[in-house]
Amino acid sequence: MKRAWLAAAVCAAAMPASCESDEPQTEASLLPADHASFPEVRGCRFSVDHDAIYVRVFTNPQAQAAYTDGVYPFAPGTVLLKHYYRDAGCTDLQGYGLMQRLDDGEAPEQLDWHWQELDADGKVQAIEVAACVSCHDSCTAGRDGACTDP
Repeated sequence: MKRAWLAAAVCAAAMPASCESDEPQTEASLLPADHASFPEVRGCRFSVDHDAIYVRVFTNPQAQAAYTDGVYPFAPGTVLLKHYYRDAGCTDLQGYGLMQRLDDGEAPEQLDWHWQELDADGKVQAIEVAACVSCHDSCTAGRDGACTDP
């Protein structure tokens, strides 16, 4: 009992905002309302790096040429949207992975991207941003955080 009280006190002193509630912290979805009209820049492929699912990649229209032509870095505001599927035909949507390019230097610890995982309804899910950054940082090869060629 004494240990539990001590742990709670340390948490309250160190990070008061995160100790106030058991509810998960949520943020607004960055999924654009017009995302269904985004051009596809990479077709359906199996991705062992994304929990062994199938992935298609889309961009906002302004970023299509930059993605397909390899013009890096991407402009701030670029949205890379991965559609995650349960099947090889890419018909059974599981959810989305969204990367939104920030201004240079705005979040260098996140490769200057904002990361979100969303369910099929577009609701933000818990995400381990450090894992995304680690993988994307190690595979960028000059592609500004986008790992795979179109």
